[in-house]
Amino acid sequence: MPDILDAYDKSVLESQESLKQEYAEKIQEHDLETERSLSTSRDLYHKSKNQQLINIPEVNNTQKYYHAGRMHHNVNEECFVWRFCKKDLM
Repeated sequence: MPDILDAYDKSVLESQESLKQEYAEKIQEHDLETERSLSTSRDLYHKSKNQQLINIPEVNNTQKYYHAGRMHHNVNEECFVWRFCKKDLM
């Protein structure tokens, strides 16, 4: 089971990063730290929360909570940030 959850965690982070790349195309460097960039970050967050859930084998009825928890875990562990920075635009 730990291997399953590790693979799931990796999938959640990859999904967040992929979606952030998509949203980064909506802003330019001069938009960083402006309302446009912050608004795009908020949109990214909400879209991430509403993404299709990844199936966790042998786990029932907790995917939504686990998914949200892992998203926040990635932020807490500094693996992911919602705000856009210059490197996100490259």
